[in-house]
Amino acid sequence: MALAAVVVIWGAYVGIKIAIAHKNEEKINARDMVKNLIIGIVIIFVIAMGAPLLINGLSAWVTA
Repeated sequence: MALAAVVVIWGAYVGIKIAIAHKNEEKINARDMVKNLIIGIVIIFVIAMGAPLLINGLSAWVTA
């Protein structure tokens, strides 16, 4: 829930930066921020999905 709020707030911030960017350099920086945001969301999703599987695997390995 908190992650979703952070993503929404950061997405709004990046959207505003793109909307008010007047120079090409500012637009390039804003696009880079969007790319970084998407990459960050994907990495967090992969970690959130993989961590329980890794923990279960390690616990089964240790108790075996």
